[in-house]
Amino acid sequence: MSVLELQSLGVQHHNDQILDGISLTVNAGECVAVVGESGAGKSVLTRTLLGLVQAEPKWRVDAKQFIITGHNMREASQRDWRALRGAEIGLILQDALQSLDPLRTIEAEVGEALEVRDQRAFGQGRRLRRARVLEALKRAGLPKAEQHLRQRSGELSGGMRQRALIASAIVCNPRLLIADEPTTALDPTTAARVLELFSSIKASGTALLLISHDLQSVAQIADRIVVLDRGKIVESGNRDQILNHPQHPVTQRLLAAAPSGAKPGGAVVPGKPLITVSDGTRKFALGKGHTFALSRVSFELRRGEAVGVLGESGAGKTTLARVLVGRSDSIQARLNALRHGSG
Repeated sequence: MSVLELQSLGVQHHNDQILDGISLTVNAGECVAVVGESGAGKSVLTRTLLGLVQAEPKWRVDAKQFIITGHNMREASQRDWRALRGAEIGLILQDALQSLDPLRTIEAEVGEALEVRDQRAFGQGRRLRRARVLEALKRAGLPKAEQHLRQRSGELSGGMRQRALIASAIVCNPRLLIADEPTTALDPTTAARVLELFSSIKASGTALLLISHDLQSVAQIADRIVVLDRGKIVESGNRDQILNHPQHPVTQRLLAAAPSGAKPGGAVVPGKPLITVSDGTRKFALGKGHTFALSRVSFELRRGEAVGVLGESGAGKTTLARVLVGRSDSIQARLNALRHGSG
């Protein structure tokens, strides 16, 4: 059963044709990936599928067919689009830190969709809302979800924030889920786990549309792949066909751009120390206790050298960077020794 049906979709901005002749379908329980280089039109397509482009006066959208979850959206009003967003269509953005309100708790962020889209359930009390929020967080793969309900986005790792964002998108059980570059800001291990989560969401019967520039990444779970270039579909087919027998030069470039592993650099003669960290510690409040984001971290950075800090989401990479540039806002943050030399 088709959840999304597009035929000859065109989008104009002033007199510029941004999307031209876009036709695609996404069925229940299917994942379709739309891939393309920067400027291909992926973001405009995403905004159009959410009815956001249609709300702007300088844009024009037309299509022979534009059906989402059985609703004809060719002449839909903004009220019609608002009724669909959140309830029938879920959206996951790539930048969870910017997408989540830093002043609100994770429980409030995920529960907002219930408040807006499911007034009947929202009126049945806090216990029911919390149960549904916890269910969504657990489906999104957030470990120890109940412990994170009262935390804010700045207290979570990048991977945890992404899972909270996914929970916000699926808490109302939308029939169509659009994920816009969902793994771009994640480390490879966490990205793989998020893709596994998408596989389980797809298996539950949800139609999944992945928007990405990373062909190799989305191909892990996509059933079909659509390649977009300069607003037009230049190639489409099943996963094996696109990966093993790409026909269009854009598809071939996207495949060639896939990382092939790190290459060692040349020898470096280090200069004087610019930063020295000894036993760096950073604690976050968690319930009635605390958790360590950094614990006895020590390293040195010398002039003329590059130091790579690697780790999965939640390892403490972002916290370390914030401490080093003075962005840590807690008196619990402590660096026993931190010296800055002149650049």
